[in-house]
Amino acid sequence: MLFNVGNLVRELRKMKGLTQEKLAEGICSRSTILMIEKGERKPDWFTFRNIMARLGEDPNKFNIEIADNEETFVVRKHLEWLAYIRECDYESMKKEIELHKNDKRFLNGRGRFFFLKLKTCFYNMGPYMDCQIAIECALESIRLTRPDFEINNINTYFLAPHEIETINNLANAYSNHDEPEMSLKILRLLKENLGLHYASFLNFNQFYLLILVNLAEDLNRLDILNESLEVCAEGMEVSLGCRDMLYYMNFVLTKAECLMKLGNKTEGKELFKQVMLFSYATQGKTGMDFNEIAADYMEKYNEKIDLSLPWPEGMK
Repeated sequence: MLFNVGNLVRELRKMKGLTQEKLAEGICSRSTILMIEKGERKPDWFTFRNIMARLGEDPNKFNIEIADNEETFVVRKHLEWLAYIRECDYESMKKEIELHKNDKRFLNGRGRFFFLKLKTCFYNMGPYMDCQIAIECALESIRLTRPDFEINNINTYFLAPHEIETINNLANAYSNHDEPEMSLKILRLLKENLGLHYASFLNFNQFYLLILVNLAEDLNRLDILNESLEVCAEGMEVSLGCRDMLYYMNFVLTKAECLMKLGNKTEGKELFKQVMLFSYATQGKTGMDFNEIAADYMEKYNEKIDLSLPWPEGMK
């Protein structure tokens, strides 16, 4: 499919009521948007994807060629690394970091952003966890496109999708670094930001869903239980809008823990049962491990949970 990318960007921008400056913020320069709209420049894949996401469009609907073999390699590597991150394949991630740490394709621009994302995730979890390095990588990644980035100003920026993801990773790193108060501050500001700039499609926004998951967990960890329950309720609704049962069950688990802390053991146990049955049925393929959840429940509450299902009369 062929299309005029300049006309597309210009018309979508006008429909959204955005200036060229606002569309460009955190993605590229205003002059780049101007040249794209005038047909003087074709955006690369990374820039195009983030422009379309800000405009509320799926970039995969449009055909845009990658400029050259080097950029194609960088994008393919990024997809490969995403698979390692999803699968928690730390040994493969470690090999890739060592292999490409001095690769010129990953020292600048988009390649640098992808490489820092890999390092942030690698050091933020698993056997090689080093949260200080994860924090440093996340901050460097954000400052590639927003050199003046300050945590206290998060709610004032017009964030590109890749910035939202990276700032969320930064919050995770602070949380894992045993600084839940800083993580909570970042996530609250980030949630406020998306409410201002992406309100029209929050219910279908995976980034927003991830923010809610982490926010609910941090609030629970800090025993701010009623607010955590409110975030869980919102998150469960958004999860259903996105048709994402894994996120939904994460909210159920956090809600169960909050209710147990508040003394509502009956409902809390029933919710724990739902999560355990889900993890058992999915055989750990969703990232929820049945044995880990069961062991965690026993450690916290010093009892086993009855996983038998209540059958209606006449079906026994």
